[in-house]
Amino acid sequence: MKVGSSGVMDAEVFRQLPLQLRPQLATRFTPRILSSMLTVVLVLVKISGLVSGAGGQQYVYDAISPWPVVHGSNVTVQFQSTGYNDMNTLGQSQSDEVRLYCPDTAGSTTNKSNYVDKWALQDVVITFGSASGVASGGRTFGNVTVGPIINMRVLCKLAFYTLVTKFGVTFYSEVSDGLNIAFADAVWAPLQGHLSLTGNPSQLRITWVSANVSDHKPGVFYRKTTEQDSSARMVPATAQTYAAEDMCGGIAATVGPLNFNDPGHIYTAIMTDLQPNTEYVYWYGSTRALSPKRTITSPQPINGTTLNTTCRLIAFGSMGAWGGSHSNSKWWMSPAKSAIEQLRRQWNSRNQRVDLITHVGDLSYAGGKGYVWERFFYNIESVATLVPYHVAIGNHDYSHKSYPSINDPSGVTASYAPSWGNFGDDSGGECGVPVSKRFHMPASAAGASPSSNGVFWYSHNVANVHMAVISTEHDLSPTSVQYAWLKHDLESVDRRAQPWVVVSGHRPMYNNENRDGTDDADLRVQMKLREYLDPLFADNFVNLYISGHYHNYVRTGPIFNGSSAAKGTVHVSVGTGGASLGNNKYKPFPWALRNLTVHGVLAVETTGPDTMTLKFVDSNGVVQDQATLPQLTRMARRTASTAGPGNTTPSRTATSAAIGTALLTSMLLLL
Repeated sequence: MKVGSSGVMDAEVFRQLPLQLRPQLATRFTPRILSSMLTVVLVLVKISGLVSGAGGQQYVYDAISPWPVVHGSNVTVQFQSTGYNDMNTLGQSQSDEVRLYCPDTAGSTTNKSNYVDKWALQDVVITFGSASGVASGGRTFGNVTVGPIINMRVLCKLAFYTLVTKFGVTFYSEVSDGLNIAFADAVWAPLQGHLSLTGNPSQLRITWVSANVSDHKPGVFYRKTTEQDSSARMVPATAQTYAAEDMCGGIAATVGPLNFNDPGHIYTAIMTDLQPNTEYVYWYGSTRALSPKRTITSPQPINGTTLNTTCRLIAFGSMGAWGGSHSNSKWWMSPAKSAIEQLRRQWNSRNQRVDLITHVGDLSYAGGKGYVWERFFYNIESVATLVPYHVAIGNHDYSHKSYPSINDPSGVTASYAPSWGNFGDDSGGECGVPVSKRFHMPASAAGASPSSNGVFWYSHNVANVHMAVISTEHDLSPTSVQYAWLKHDLESVDRRAQPWVVVSGHRPMYNNENRDGTDDADLRVQMKLREYLDPLFADNFVNLYISGHYHNYVRTGPIFNGSSAAKGTVHVSVGTGGASLGNNKYKPFPWALRNLTVHGVLAVETTGPDTMTLKFVDSNGVVQDQATLPQLTRMARRTASTAGPGNTTPSRTATSAAIGTALLTSMLLLL
């Protein structure tokens, strides 16, 4: 699938273009004729691409490369322009820009702001065909490189825009009709891959997105690294999708280039009968197109044989999608991805595995904009196809106070919005639909009561760690359904096999960011969560609670009921995955042992049943904070042995008498 020097696309590429994008051509002409027709189209584009801007500059499109465009790659637009006397002024004196429209027809409407990305010429690399940048006749030949360009399963278009002044009004005007973009493997490409655990250590689930290939044998192939492809097993995939009418309201339920986009078909398949701690090669897709082959390590056992092993987790929250410059989008670069890759390289160099990545809410910040979800999954795919990637629900993924709950996938009859909180409409009407359709988390056994609830609350074991994930966007009061499930789950943990218990949720119980005396509803939510969960965590010796929401890093010592306590839970807020950071102001509470306002991730590492180490690693791979946690169950056994018969559970208020001693003890443990 190559393009010759004349710019002619190979006929095989056109065979892969979906019929719905070229219905008239694809049904009436042969591939050879189509290839010839494309040559004519490219020539016409070149001829018609000459337009003058406000400063007298003109552009002529020559070509785009690579062709077809590879998903996630940068592309180079070759052009000619006149009106510039020096290459150094090109793109500097004018606010010229390149815009990306998906679908390509979005820019044909009266609303030219329907682009999904743009690049100002002054912000991108421009190279020239001659040393001076000016050829004979004053014509400048240049290359502008922009991207990455994401395959959204539609035909896209790149277009130059330049400032034009007419009748005293200055506005952006498109230079010609732009250059259409076709992708390798077209709509059939299996993209957005991400792994997850199922609760069974002999299994791994892979989920991906493409066009509807249900008639083309979608599935996953896998084999041990010591085997040949001919020995690979194939497991068929199942599919689902969602439509605008499945949302709860807002722009999420409105079809448009910058609102709801067709998410494609979401395929999922489970690799089964995996041997523990074994390397496998896997790939997925259909007879239309297959993913690259990747090497992974199967999960560790959870039956107690890994009691003395090492388990490594990575956690962060509040990430957002990669890049972008649209004024209506909420995109950030992803320091979390950079930090994750730094950690993976460090651990892999020592032949040490990563067992799980957990993203504690506020995933893409799409707010109803479907194309942002496409960017988000492109951002995480390189790590999520190598390590299981689990999620919690955040307010920007779910909250929908003003919209009806008839489509709410969590099953509630009304969005949770108590008067003391700040639960609003942060999801843009998505109400968790994209998250619940795109991610598959471990589920309770069939018929279990109380039961887990999809991506909203669930639990599973990872080696010697028990993980419970809660939704702080739902009711957690002691009379709630979610509380009943969490209580049952924590009380059911076999601490002989999983001595470590970690709970994660989006909103923190302890974060000391100073909001400068404003009405701090987030603080009121914290206080309610403490009221509901502090006693439950103490009764069940929860070692660690991981949260996000605040865009900072805060680590406490062991704490219970607002005071340091030797047998309390350590809390870490790590909403530092990529969203714009907080105000870097903190209240001097004694339980806040470390405050940081930098991007990064939390690395959690257990060494057998007695040691858990926490490290905050910034996006440059530098360890900014480190602490070691005590094992609460062993402390509890020591307490029980000296407190008299039958006293095996710590009192909810027993810590208040020893706050000073406990604080000193916890500080010594964390040094």
